[in-house]
Amino acid sequence: GTIFTTDFRHGTTHTSNSPDGTTRTTNLLHGTTCTTDLPYEMTRTTDHLYGMIPTADLPYRTTRTTNLQHGTTCTTDPPYGMTRTTDHLYGMTPTADLPYGMIPTADLPYGTIPTADLPYGMISTADLPYSTTNLPYGMTPDLLYGMIPTADLPYGMNHTTEIPYRMTSTADLPYGMIPTADLPYGMIP
Repeated sequence: GTIFTTDFRHGTTHTSNSPDGTTRTTNLLHGTTCTTDLPYEMTRTTDHLYGMIPTADLPYRTTRTTNLQHGTTCTTDPPYGMTRTTDHLYGMTPTADLPYGMIPTADLPYGTIPTADLPYGMISTADLPYSTTNLPYGMTPDLLYGMIPTADLPYGMNHTTEIPYRMTSTADLPYGMIPTADLPYGMIP
């Protein structure tokens, strides 16, 4: 694919091997709707504050790069067929556009949480059972079917209501973002 690099709001630079003609929908201004050149089975993102985007209707086994902070930069020239994003907030490394067969954080087996890409100060956990307690501050204890809880999110994110099967119940998150409900099976907001 073609390297697509754009300087978005707050100085964030997003580089990825997006398909030819693809417009990325990261860090959109509030009220902005991206309606052009989206890949097949990808929907536009609307009313996103501070660049937050829902992972809705994404291609098979694909996740999105979200919640990039001021001054963060994605890596350039990633390996063929893969987009590698690094140097995000407190060392978080979200998975984006993973090749076929690789497991993104939205499609983990039951009761499993990845041991990488956790925010600063959070315990690296693996194979947590349902309803695990004593999690770090801000994390949701009621982990449902191995989904990662949305915790310690930057300003502009809100809890998700009416979460479908295999979604993570999120609550008490900062003010401002449009709730993302009715997401596809196995996806997380």
